[in-house]
Amino acid sequence: MVVADYRQRFGTDPGADFAAELARCADRGWLDESAGPGVLRLSAEGLAHSDALGPLLFSPAVRAAMAAYEPKWGRHP
Repeated sequence: MVVADYRQRFGTDPGADFAAELARCADRGWLDESAGPGVLRLSAEGLAHSDALGPLLFSPAVRAAMAAYEPKWGRHP
């Protein structure tokens, strides 16, 4: 992801919005260090764990909505 594109869309910096999460990903080797400044990109190892990475970036509001969700199918009267 081009950091400038994120800033333009959200008006903030992803490094500030997700400092702890990005640090955790970097510590695990999930970020491509060769991507250069201004670009966030997953490493091969990060791509292998991309299903686990997404939930790290969920906002508290999204987490609460997911926890409260009740499927409309499968309920018995």
